[in-house]
Amino acid sequence: MLNRSGIKKETATAPVQILANVEMQAACGCIVDDSMVASPNVGNKKIVKAGTPIAVDFSDLSTPVTASKEAVSESATATVTGTGVSAASVTAATFGTKVSGIDGTYEFVASVEDTTTTWELDGTTVTLSDYGITPTGTAADGDKISVAYVSAKAAINANAVLLHDVDVTSGDANGTALFFGIVNINRLDTSVQALVTPGVNTIGAVSFIKA
Repeated sequence: MLNRSGIKKETATAPVQILANVEMQAACGCIVDDSMVASPNVGNKKIVKAGTPIAVDFSDLSTPVTASKEAVSESATATVTGTGVSAASVTAATFGTKVSGIDGTYEFVASVEDTTTTWELDGTTVTLSDYGITPTGTAADGDKISVAYVSAKAAINANAVLLHDVDVTSGDANGTALFFGIVNINRLDTSVQALVTPGVNTIGAVSFIKA
């Protein structure tokens, strides 16, 4: 599913067995997104720990799995620099429509000549109101309005857990997604224990007990 170039020497260790009953399980291969760990957490390595809840696209297992995430509301926040405009408000929905819902920071620059003020975005003349932007004050030449835009994102619900630790130090890596089984919480790393709750079918068809 995933190939890597080069040869590396590793000291083998026995994988952590998180299952309370090894006979009652169902799992599939998956690709673990390296963004699940931001920085080294085990020595100089980035390890996604066994038992970590993950969201698997069972219609396409080549899609890297990710951690479950809460829904994100659409937002647009303006920051003003310059001597004329003192503040600016932004209507997120209007702004999002104009930028096709693409996350990022957009910088609007004022050009003032005599009594005429024009605003440009990436060198193109625009009308601030079309973007839902309302400035406070009179623009001075060179004033800037930077808008940080975040599009709305639906919640990502976990439907499986990682059966073993996965090393993503060098990028996305192969893993095993457990989507049916019984996990012993006491066998999980303490950082992962905080992500799960004892109960039947609490993440997909994965149940958790403390044994």
